[in-house]
Amino acid sequence: MKLTENFHEYVNGREIVVYGTGKDALNIVDDISSFGMEVSFFISRDWHKKPEFIGKKVYGKDVLNKEKHYVVIGTTAFAWEISLDLNSDGFRNPNDYYYYYKIFGDTLNSDFYADNILRGTETIDCDSRLNESISVHIDIIDACNLRCSTCLRGSRMIKNTAGKMNLGLFERIIKKIHAYDYSIVKLFNWSEPFLCGDLEKYTEIADRYGMTTDISSNLSLKKIENLENVLYSGRGCLYISVSGFTQEVQQINHRGSDISLIKRHLRLISECYMEKVFDRKVWVKYLRFQYNTHEVDQFAEWIDSLPGLKFLLCDGWGHPQSQMDENYREERVFHDNAAVAARYLSQFEGSTHLRLNKVCRINTGIIIDYKGDTYLCCAMPNYPLFKVGSFLDDDINDIFARKMLHPYCRLCKFEKNKEITVQMKNKIISMLDVCY
Repeated sequence: MKLTENFHEYVNGREIVVYGTGKDALNIVDDISSFGMEVSFFISRDWHKKPEFIGKKVYGKDVLNKEKHYVVIGTTAFAWEISLDLNSDGFRNPNDYYYYYKIFGDTLNSDFYADNILRGTETIDCDSRLNESISVHIDIIDACNLRCSTCLRGSRMIKNTAGKMNLGLFERIIKKIHAYDYSIVKLFNWSEPFLCGDLEKYTEIADRYGMTTDISSNLSLKKIENLENVLYSGRGCLYISVSGFTQEVQQINHRGSDISLIKRHLRLISECYMEKVFDRKVWVKYLRFQYNTHEVDQFAEWIDSLPGLKFLLCDGWGHPQSQMDENYREERVFHDNAAVAARYLSQFEGSTHLRLNKVCRINTGIIIDYKGDTYLCCAMPNYPLFKVGSFLDDDINDIFARKMLHPYCRLCKFEKNKEITVQMKNKIISMLDVCY
C-alpha cells in the first residue's frame, strides 16, 4: 500500500495527523515514514480512554486546524462520518485531508482529479451493446414468505408489502431492456417469485421478446398452483435454494421453511419433466455453511435420482447462527429517512477526485423494484438512500453513472476489477461538472 507520489504537495509543510488508532493507522505510519516524513499525533473519538498510541499523543478532533494540520483518515469503519466532520470544519479533500483504504489488495486513494483519473480499456460498455456479464434483476412483487437471518428481506430490514408490478409496466421495461440487447432477465432480488400467482404471464412476455428468464425460489409454499405453467413457459433457469436435507438443518438458515414441502415440489418437477421435457433448467442450489456440510452428499444423491433436476453447491453468505452484520443495522446507512440520507450524502459534496476506473462485479447489474425504480446494487436494500433512478424515465448511462458516483459504492470493500469505457467516463465527468 503506497501513498500517492504528490503526497508531499498535499501536506505542504503542515504537521501530519492520522485520524484513527487501529491496524490501518500502523500501516499508514510505515507508509508515511517511507516518504521521509512522520506523524505528529493521532486523533480518536476515544482519546480520553487512550491518550497515547505507539508513543505519540492522541487528541480529540477539536485540536485540528487546517492551516497547521494535514489529516490522513486511517480507518475504514467510520471514514464517511469522519469526512463529514472534517468538511463541516472547513477541511477539503485532498487539499486538507486524505483517504487511505485497502480494498482487497487494491488501493483506493482520493488523489486523482476528474480530468485525469478516468483511464481504462473498453470492457463494460454501458452505452451500446451490453454483454452477458451485466445482469438485470426485477422484483415483480415485494415480499418473501421466509425469515432467513442472512437475508435483508428475511430479517425484515426490508419489510414485506403487497406491492406488485403490473404486466403493462413489466412489458415496457422488458422492451427497453431488449433494446439494449440484454438476453437474460432475473425475476428475483429481494422477493419470492412464486408468491406472484400469475408468474408465467411475466415469463411469457419476456419470451415474446426472445429473452430468457431466470427464477430463484425457496419453493417452501404449501401450494404453487402455477408451478407447471412456469416450467413450460419461456426459457431459462429455475434455482431452488436449500440449506439442509433434514428439517432440523434446513430451518437454521431458511427460517420458516418446510423441507418436506420443498421435496414434494421437487418430485412434481421431476414428474413433469419425465412426462414432457421442458426447456427450463432446474438447479437445486445448496447453500453451504460450516454446520450443514454433512448433509451435502445426501441431498446431492437424492437430486441425482430425480430426472430433470441438477445439484449445485454454493457457499452461503454470512452465518445464520449469528446476528446480521451490525454494519447493516447502522442508522447512518439504512435509516429510511430523507434527512439522514441527505446528511450521509452531503459529506461527498465537492469530492470529484476519487478513482473511478473500475467497478465491482455486482455494480454492473441493473436492480429494478416492482415500481420500476432502480437501485444501487443487489447487495443493498431498496431504500431511498440507494435509489439511482427510474428505469423507464432515465437514460441507462445516467443510471450507471449515478451508481458509480454513489458514495456507498466508493467506500464499499467489494473488489473493483471491471474497467469502464471512455464513453462512460466522459458521462461521469459531465455529471460531476453538473453536480459540483
